[in-house]
Amino acid sequence: MGNNPTKPTKRKKSVVKQRKNNEGGITGKGFKPGVSGNPNGRPKKENCVSDLLRSKGDELQPDGKTKLQAVIDTLYDRANEGELKAIDMIFDRLEGKPAQKVEVEETKLPRGFNVRLLSN
Repeated sequence: MGNNPTKPTKRKKSVVKQRKNNEGGITGKGFKPGVSGNPNGRPKKENCVSDLLRSKGDELQPDGKTKLQAVIDTLYDRANEGELKAIDMIFDRLEGKPAQKVEVEETKLPRGFNVRLLSN
């Protein structure tokens, strides 16, 4: 039962017993019909980077603009000065990044693999 890849390993089936509600419900199993075991649902993610960035970007500056508006203004100012990186960033956000050509080399697959190429 070691790491021999040719010999299948035998595993014991694990038995999981369902925890029962104290009251037992009408049927005597689990929760009463119509009552959730998790009424508040899954908790929301906290400290997600994108949420933190959004909240920081929404903060107001002394001139009345949000920090995000100030960053965008700076980006457009740099693009107007001819900075190519700023121009690329604006176009990538507005139009999407251009499609890139990818070359694929044909290789012979091991036995047992069936591959069907689909074209658009």
